[in-house]
Amino acid sequence: MRILSAGTADGGTLFYPDTLAASADNRLTNFLATAESPVGHATRPWGKWQEFAKNESCTIRFLICQPGQRLSDQRHDNRDELFAILDPGTAVELDGQVINPLPGDFVLIPRRVWHRLSSACDFPVRVLEVAYGTYDQENDIERRQDDYGRPLAGPGIGAC
Repeated sequence: MRILSAGTADGGTLFYPDTLAASADNRLTNFLATAESPVGHATRPWGKWQEFAKNESCTIRFLICQPGQRLSDQRHDNRDELFAILDPGTAVELDGQVINPLPGDFVLIPRRVWHRLSSACDFPVRVLEVAYGTYDQENDIERRQDDYGRPLAGPGIGAC
C-alpha cells in the first residue's frame, strides 16, 4: 500500500492510503474529492467551520498520546477513522509506513487498514478522532503489536 497526500482547501495536507479509492464509504471519498470536511464547510467573516458528522452515528474522541508512547498497531472491522492533527510531533503509521502530519492536517483511515498513533517528541500530542460506523466498546479492534502486553484479538479486547 502507498500513502498518498493531497492539499486541503485551507492549506493543510490530507494523508490517505491508496486503498481509499476502493472504499465504499462515500464520506471518506468525498473528503478526498473535495479536500474539505466530509460533510460540510462554510467561510464566515470570522473564519470558517468544518462539519465532520451531521445527525449520524459516529464517535468523537480526543486522543492524547504521552511523550515517547504509542498506541497498539491496530485495525477495525466496523469503522473508518479520521484523525485531525492538533499538535506538532505527531506520528501516524499506516500499514507500516510512518508519516509526520502537521497541525491542521488530516489522516483518513479506512476500516481494515493497520494504523498506530505515537508521540515523536518530548511532549504529549493531541488528535481529534472521528470514528464512522459501528462503535462497540472497541470490540472490533484487532492488534498486530502492542507495547503494553494487551491481548491482540478476542472478545472484550476493548476493555484493555
